[in-house]
Amino acid sequence: MQPIIESLSSLKRRAVLKISNSCIEDELEKELLSLSRNTKISGFRPGKAPISVVKRTYGHNVRQDVVTKLLSNSFDQLVKENNLFVVGYPNIIPVDSINNSDELCFAAEFEIYPEISIPSFESLDIKRYRHNLTEEDVKKTLAILQKQRSVFEKKDDHCAEIGDKIILSYNATIDGVSFEGGSSESLSVIVGNNQLLPDFENSLIGMREGDSKELDLKFPDTYHDSKVAGKEAKFSITVKEVFVGTLPDLDDNFAKLFSNEDNFNLEKLEENVKSSIEREIGIRLKNLNKDSVMGVLLKNIEFEIPEVLIRNEMQLRLNSLKSRLKDGNIKDLESLSKDILLEEESKKMVKLGLIMSEIAKNNDIKVDDEQILSYLNNFAKNYEDPEKFVSHYMADSNKKSEVAALILENNIVDHILSRANISEEELTFENLMGLE
Repeated sequence: MQPIIESLSSLKRRAVLKISNSCIEDELEKELLSLSRNTKISGFRPGKAPISVVKRTYGHNVRQDVVTKLLSNSFDQLVKENNLFVVGYPNIIPVDSINNSDELCFAAEFEIYPEISIPSFESLDIKRYRHNLTEEDVKKTLAILQKQRSVFEKKDDHCAEIGDKIILSYNATIDGVSFEGGSSESLSVIVGNNQLLPDFENSLIGMREGDSKELDLKFPDTYHDSKVAGKEAKFSITVKEVFVGTLPDLDDNFAKLFSNEDNFNLEKLEENVKSSIEREIGIRLKNLNKDSVMGVLLKNIEFEIPEVLIRNEMQLRLNSLKSRLKDGNIKDLESLSKDILLEEESKKMVKLGLIMSEIAKNNDIKVDDEQILSYLNNFAKNYEDPEKFVSHYMADSNKKSEVAALILENNIVDHILSRANISEEELTFENLMGLE
């Protein structure tokens, strides 16, 4: 009789697998007989030990192997006959047999993949971002490079201005208590570079060497250090030195700072900068538009996510983090494993992966070696030996699979964008490049 599959939830299932003792004994005899022909037992020539001796020596372990094998076969048959798509492996535990002492019973609990309904792409409203490179963008980038190569000269009795470099000391407290990162005896700041809190930097304008001041500032709620985010702090600041920056002339000599080529000049620098910006804009727009598409998919497609996939994703993330943490931070790792944000992010990634897989399957979206080679050749331009880089990736099945997965995502996004209801938004150069 076929096992009855019990639904514990929309995705969880339970079935009782039964194995007769006679079936176990038959398989056990076969395995022991095979073992006796090839096993050397002390006191007997190879293959000549009586079956009873082989059974006494190896019977327990072989029996466990036989039961495991029969259980696996029984579960595989259950899955096949019921056309189930099982997530991971079942959790199998022994249970008491009812009214039959001639069989062993095991309860197999497992999850199945959800049914995912993908809406018509034409019904999706998706925002697509764009930016056309201009000469003004190139000029702005060159200006940034100029600023980065500024020459600073110490000026006594000079009021600090935007672009000046200041060496200062500060001490900060929250509710009268010092905190980690809340003090420095020699902090270098270029005013206007947005290195620090905006109100902190703005307070430096007009200060001279030797000036001190106190100010109350509130850390943003989204501040990277959660221990001080959203809290008010009292800062005591003292300016030690002020340096005035001088921009280098934008000429061929300036250009030579960026290349060892003999004939490298400003025109070539501008060409390189333009090419670099074009590549960076392309990458940023592709990522923004991918995020836009995926955000709409996550919002419009709902289904229950298998718990085992969420746990696996969380474990992968923790393992990745663990490899980067020092031993002293293991306690932080343990607390992070219970972090709600980690679980939510893992759910999001699993859900997105299932959606993308379903879309690829339904629309026959694939990746071929030609696409992989094209992607790698383009990426390899940044390396000294592009051919070696490409060969390395193509020869490594894991690395090649990672690239294929990335390309598949891009193919799916392009497929959706070609069919969805698109509204376009022009981004400024500053916004796109994170300069605001």
